[in-house]
Amino acid sequence: MQLVSGATVRFLRQSRPGREELVRRDGEPGYRTGGWAAAQAREFHLCVAVPAFADGQKRVVARVLLVRLGTDPATLAEGTVLAGRSEGFIAPPPPLPPPPAIGPTSSAGL
Repeated sequence: MQLVSGATVRFLRQSRPGREELVRRDGEPGYRTGGWAAAQAREFHLCVAVPAFADGQKRVVARVLLVRLGTDPATLAEGTVLAGRSEGFIAPPPPLPPPPAIGPTSSAGL
């Protein structure tokens, strides 16, 4: 991930298929998402804090790459993050709650 000068990542979350906060490890250039199945799709939410700029103005504030590591490294996808400013600022959502616990099930009465 490449950010404009002065920008910082507030959070990066995987929201599908499972919910997970992604954390950047010291000394690593990015965020690890783990292995994927060939036809698997995932969805992520990214929040970037940026320096103030004029109302109504929009800027590209980040470039995000999905990279396969290993013996056959490749860039699989890339995109840009566009930020806009308006008077109606909406605060980012709170951290994700933990998923509900799945307890043992009973087969009694079946």
